[in-house]
Amino acid sequence: RFQEFSEQSQGRLIPFYFQFDQNICGMGRHRNVCAVLPGRDTSERSFIVIEGHLDSRCESVCDVECKAHGMEDNGSGTALVIELARVLSRFTFDHTIVFMATIGEEQGLFGANAFATYAQQNDLEIKAVLNNDIVGGIICGETSSPPSCPGLNHIDSTQVRLFSAGGLPKQLARFVKLEYQEELEPLVPVPMMLTIMSAEDRQGRGGDHIPFRQRGYPAMRFTSANEHGNANTSDPNYHDRQHTSGDVLGVDTDGDSVIDSFFVDFNYLARNTVINGMAATLAALGPITPTFDGVRVGDSILIRIHDPHQYLHYRIFTRTNGNDFDDIFTLQGDTVFKVERVVGVPFRISVASVDSNGVESLFSEEDFIFPPTATSEPDPVPERPVELYQNRP
Repeated sequence: RFQEFSEQSQGRLIPFYFQFDQNICGMGRHRNVCAVLPGRDTSERSFIVIEGHLDSRCESVCDVECKAHGMEDNGSGTALVIELARVLSRFTFDHTIVFMATIGEEQGLFGANAFATYAQQNDLEIKAVLNNDIVGGIICGETSSPPSCPGLNHIDSTQVRLFSAGGLPKQLARFVKLEYQEELEPLVPVPMMLTIMSAEDRQGRGGDHIPFRQRGYPAMRFTSANEHGNANTSDPNYHDRQHTSGDVLGVDTDGDSVIDSFFVDFNYLARNTVINGMAATLAALGPITPTFDGVRVGDSILIRIHDPHQYLHYRIFTRTNGNDFDDIFTLQGDTVFKVERVVGVPFRISVASVDSNGVESLFSEEDFIFPPTATSEPDPVPERPVELYQNRP
């Protein structure tokens, strides 16, 4: 399909295989299926990755003879990647976008690990990784890996979970959610709830975003609110579809040999695809993320933004204990901003730049700021920059 899209896009989309050697279930050579959409800005080397794993499995992880349909896990994510390659290849962006269907995820994240290792060893700059794994199902199983759905046959077609580690990966998840709320939600007929999860993945589980995060790249995972199973196929009482040959597209309920009851909800999958496309587009068009420092001045915090590009249009985000921002401030025509009357509650600050087209950068790393207490004496002059701590979920 990538080759077909390349021909339709006058060669803008360039298909390729990423081959690597790894012993997976007795086979030694494997290939991720990829396509690259080169950016127009050749001075900017960073690129965005949209990925989903191509492989699927049955009850036994290395059973190569079974019918591993894998429609929810992870035909849904693969379809999302293919569709975005088709749509986005009609356009050219400032930054390069890589579309990647990885292999060997079910046996140990091997395809993603191979590409992430290659990127690190060759000093490739990855701006963001959007991993899509189980993004089409809406039905809860008897079991599901926590935190997940409430019980058997519960339906949720309007929520998607955003998993990420702390620091820049969590900031990427916040970027996706805020851009959706501000740019897309007012326009769509069926709004989605994007829930930023505290953990990097479900309890005891993993995904292809993790090898990228382990090598310092901002990476996150999209996953359905409801999963049909916790993948514990060794339990004799396990009856759910995930990681079984029963992970099929749907069933024929009236005997006419045509599927008429679907386990993958196409409308839900389409909504998740649009969310990914929006996030990738804005990341591929957005300006450089500025840096900043914060200085305590009495009961206020003075924010100084360092931006060699001088966009002179910035957003400042503050957050206390939740995963979402508490307040957002806009600064125009200046690089200095004062957060007034901050007393007693530690909080986190991050910033973004906004270009002349109104496109926002990815969000900076957060600074953890300890404001003065109500009884402390105000500082007559800036004392020292705040210290930077990694934000963890």
